[in-house]
Amino acid sequence: MIKVGDRVRSYDFQRDRECYVEGIVEGFEHVEGCERYKIRVLHKIWAGEEVENPYKGCVYPPLNGTPRLFGDACNGVELVQ
Repeated sequence: MIKVGDRVRSYDFQRDRECYVEGIVEGFEHVEGCERYKIRVLHKIWAGEEVENPYKGCVYPPLNGTPRLFGDACNGVELVQ
């Protein structure tokens, strides 16, 4: 269970593990029709390489388990140990 204060990794693409942001969960918000994590970005990886000047703000990926349009579920956020 992901909660406020957890450090997480949010993948940009469901099957691509080389593009993601890491950050801290600041809360949960209802955005664009579903509940989403509010993650303060600490750093970004694109194509396996760290981006020098990552987006300085928050990203809002859907909560894990949120149904997707074609029948599967979102599962793109994981805890970082």
